[in-house]
Amino acid sequence: MATINPTLTISGTAADFGAAVSVSITKAITIGNGKASVHKVVTVDDISEETNFTNPQIYDAGQMGRALIYVYNTNADAAGKEIFLTETADEAVDGDVFMHLEPGEFAIFPWASVMDIFATTGANTAGQSVGGLEYMIWEI
Repeated sequence: MATINPTLTISGTAADFGAAVSVSITKAITIGNGKASVHKVVTVDDISEETNFTNPQIYDAGQMGRALIYVYNTNADAAGKEIFLTETADEAVDGDVFMHLEPGEFAIFPWASVMDIFATTGANTAGQSVGGLEYMIWEI
């Protein structure tokens, strides 16, 4: 078995928040034997022809169980480099998007759903650009 120890630290002065803030949380998470672990950096491209999407599926609900997922938009700060996490491979429309990452943003979240996760940059060939996404998944 392996253990990962994610830590979240938030701090700021009274000038930042109206009162000084200092919070740090560390949670040890055990990855069981025989559980899946994935780390990839992928290209997200929603500019291709509608029948040739290259939006990657980052989580396959049929292959993995409960998981801890880390996602990071690796793009440099620039307009039009957003990445959307969706339940379908071909579009990012209001009903399908459950996460929107601006350049440089990241998230760590637990996932226990029967829904797949895809990454996209826009809706049906109206995508903003080709983007970069780093992700790690630990089945827990």
